[in-house]
Amino acid sequence: MDAAGRFLSEDPGVNGCAWARELPGDSLSPVLAARARLDDDSAGSPLSGETIALPHYIGLRQSVLRLPATWAAVRRSVGGADLVLVKVPGVLGTLATLSARRRGIPVAAEVVGDAEGVLRSGALGAAGRLLRPVVGMVTRLVVRRARAVRYVTERELQRRYPPAPHAEVASFSDVVIADEPRWKGTEDGAPHLVSVGSVDQLYKGHHHLIEALGRIRDEFPTVTLTVVGSGRRMPFLHETAREQGVPDAVRFTGYLGDPAEVEAVLAEATLFVLPSLTEGMPRALIEAMAIGVPAIASRVGGVPELLPPSATFDPGDVTAMTRLLRELLRSPERRRELSTAGIAATRRFSPSARAAALADWQRTLIGLAGGG
Repeated sequence: MDAAGRFLSEDPGVNGCAWARELPGDSLSPVLAARARLDDDSAGSPLSGETIALPHYIGLRQSVLRLPATWAAVRRSVGGADLVLVKVPGVLGTLATLSARRRGIPVAAEVVGDAEGVLRSGALGAAGRLLRPVVGMVTRLVVRRARAVRYVTERELQRRYPPAPHAEVASFSDVVIADEPRWKGTEDGAPHLVSVGSVDQLYKGHHHLIEALGRIRDEFPTVTLTVVGSGRRMPFLHETAREQGVPDAVRFTGYLGDPAEVEAVLAEATLFVLPSLTEGMPRALIEAMAIGVPAIASRVGGVPELLPPSATFDPGDVTAMTRLLRELLRSPERRRELSTAGIAATRRFSPSARAAALADWQRTLIGLAGGG
């Protein structure tokens, strides 16, 4: 929030009226309740529509310290609603579900990530690992309390966080792929790796990828890596690159708000790498595969629904990632095979397929809200 009281966001999925674009606006009057902080130097684009500011926090410690204020603000935001739509996992979604259930307001949940996976990764420290069973139990409870659940995976998150027997269930991702593959597949020049993801926390695993980059430089001395994303842990990644002896081989683009800019970076890649320690259904991986970029990823979240086992590695296993990088950088043929398979695997994210699934989900929301 800037000094003028405007709500701003750097997330293209939220900017302007994008946050409400996929809600049934003709039948419902959506209100966004989200964490906000006052910042005179705020970057991003203004949000449109009715918005409620909730207390801002980052990380486990702050979320616990501000829990009473957050609970009070969430209760106020839920009051008078015909339907509460929450994203899971998350503190806000949990509190909103509890408040709505106490008032008899129906809840719909969108399961976009793996709460236990985040804590298991160590991204939130030792305290996070200790809290993992509790957070997993609470997340499953929230999902079971929802009268409608939408998953971004086809089976993985459903297995970890099952819906109630009577719940309406939908399965489709936020991702809409490009109409046509655009990767040129050139073999000329130095090998180039690309990874996309926030660096606000370490669970995207970029530090492991930088370590693997250092290990393969003996065989591929001209290999480079581009990391697209911004966040608080950027200084740590710069330091990791120096420690691994590859500061000259890693380029950090920061945040790229224009999807065309991200696609231009992807199109130059020899190989896309997603080294995440936890994921839901990874948008960046899908977008890279859809334009034909050969890709490998850690075996988390919905990744096994997208890639064959031969193109995956255990999360945090730098040795396995390094071995796979060496194998694929040696083999243009295997990269072409991955490119072809990736294009085929992402056709289910076509605009027409997603539009049909979204329309069904919107009808479910309207029904839960009693028509508006």
